[in-house]
Amino acid sequence: MRVVTSACTRPMSSHRPARGSFLRAFSRMPDPDRCLCCSGSQTPCVEAPGTATRQNHLNAANRVVVLGFAHLPVDAGGRQTSGLSYAAYAIAEGLSKSTQELEYLLCCTDVKGSLRSPLELQSGVKVVGWSVLGLLAFFTLNPALSLWLALRAGEYCLRYRHERNPIRVFAKMLLFAAAIRHHHPDILHIHDAPRTLLLARIPGARRKLWVTTVHLVIGFDRNRPRSCRKIERDALRVGQHFVFVSEGTRNQLVSGYGWVPKHTATVITNGVDLARFVMLDRAKCRDRLHLPVDKIVFLTVGSLSARKGQERILASFAGLPEEVRSKLCCVFVGKEVSRLSAIVPAATLEVHAHEHVPAERLVEFYNAADYHLSASSSEGFGMVMTESLACGTPIVVPSTCDIVEEDVVMDGKNAIVYPAPTEEAIREAVLRAMEARFDRAAVRRTVAGMAWSSVSAVYEKLFGALARSSVSSACEGIRRHANL
Repeated sequence: MRVVTSACTRPMSSHRPARGSFLRAFSRMPDPDRCLCCSGSQTPCVEAPGTATRQNHLNAANRVVVLGFAHLPVDAGGRQTSGLSYAAYAIAEGLSKSTQELEYLLCCTDVKGSLRSPLELQSGVKVVGWSVLGLLAFFTLNPALSLWLALRAGEYCLRYRHERNPIRVFAKMLLFAAAIRHHHPDILHIHDAPRTLLLARIPGARRKLWVTTVHLVIGFDRNRPRSCRKIERDALRVGQHFVFVSEGTRNQLVSGYGWVPKHTATVITNGVDLARFVMLDRAKCRDRLHLPVDKIVFLTVGSLSARKGQERILASFAGLPEEVRSKLCCVFVGKEVSRLSAIVPAATLEVHAHEHVPAERLVEFYNAADYHLSASSSEGFGMVMTESLACGTPIVVPSTCDIVEEDVVMDGKNAIVYPAPTEEAIREAVLRAMEARFDRAAVRRTVAGMAWSSVSAVYEKLFGALARSSVSSACEGIRRHANL
């Protein structure tokens, strides 16, 4: 795992939200620059100029509280199957086992629970969920804040059109505001651009320390709406500290948007669950999954979408000679991939589509395949690729995926890298794969140092360093005010 950090000394106070709005005419309307934890208090927190947290928000035990915002994966009781949700959960699980003074809470909009008392999962992750009664109580006790959030939710939907249901956006913002009010976090940890913009619209949230983990850049992907570019650009503008899952992800933002980091820009690559994704006997796995033993199996894991490119894979295989197609087998795993069975381009191509595959069975698919084939038009890190490598299965990946720029992908040793996810390029890569030979044990060794425990340890050091620097800056500000 490689960690690269850069910093900028530009003061944080220069990025405060603009003052002045007709909404201030309403009685007791919350001030966006005022701390949400202390709104309504006659004795607000002591703040030092240019800092993002207050000294009196650290509890008596000097325990740093980090509040993360993400979805919960299906395996943990949530509803998401995306790599982003699995990555966020793995980071939270590692930080929950921290031996130092750090408490990590994961706020999830897709989990019902208690706002005040986090639900502790079997893995040790503490989840802040939502309940109708809890949100109604918060709405009733904070009418001015709720009115502000309702207006900002409508403005968000009109500006970005990323989410067309303002009621859903309002409920998310209400949950985020209630979680901040109840748990008094020192650091907010966000896992995508839309949540960054939602938090920016919550009064006082921007006065906290923010850490945004950027998993993927999709603004320049022609398979995604153009509004994604506006969302990413504005998220970069309002964010503070950024973590990127690959060097390529950060380079895309710098070159595409001309972005210059305001504070820190750290590269922390994602990890892989080396205990779950292990090498198994390939023949036995194929027998259990009813896959042919005499064909070369190409596996693609991911929900059906234009970005993932499953249809491009089928179209490229259709262009191969019939004698070559008869030696191949395509296996698709993910949401809605069963629709691919109706568009198989050639009768001689064997295609298997599997939906709703639990994570404990996914390891069998990785081991049953000869290659994991990716045709994604954009990919930040690609956790399915490192999971495949951990099972000793090499990957076929386009150079457009950011993971190619990392040391983990080595063309000819554990991967076959092709230029772009076009039909012709995919066909050439498949022909190369049919002639190549890989040592499965050597393939697994290339990701041996990417355990999630190592990734969480780096996040723990980052959060601790940010909290210590903010507290020391606050103390210096208090001393300066006392001398005036």
